[in-house]
Amino acid sequence: MKKCEKHLKYVRQLPCCVCGMTGGVDPHHLRSFAFGRGMGMKSDDKWTVPLCRKCHNDVHMVGTKEEPAWFFGLGIESSELADALWKASGCLQRMKKTLMRFM
Repeated sequence: MKKCEKHLKYVRQLPCCVCGMTGGVDPHHLRSFAFGRGMGMKSDDKWTVPLCRKCHNDVHMVGTKEEPAWFFGLGIESSELADALWKASGCLQRMKKTLMRFM
């Protein structure tokens, strides 16, 4: 797994991409991008989106196979969001503007 703690630090500073809550936000690693992973392994840090604890728990309840549909049902293209945040990484203001386009 490719790790980038700097990127995760920025993601933690963003509002939740589902409910907009600020503070207490975690980077959620999209499970559909964890190629070749074993049990309990995460995808690369590139494939993260900001989720508050409640929304993070909710997405984990639906399971890996239903994760993309869960985001899609909320009007969020999670993989496109993660990719756009990765491309904007390093500039918190640019990342916030990017996130707002997906909410």
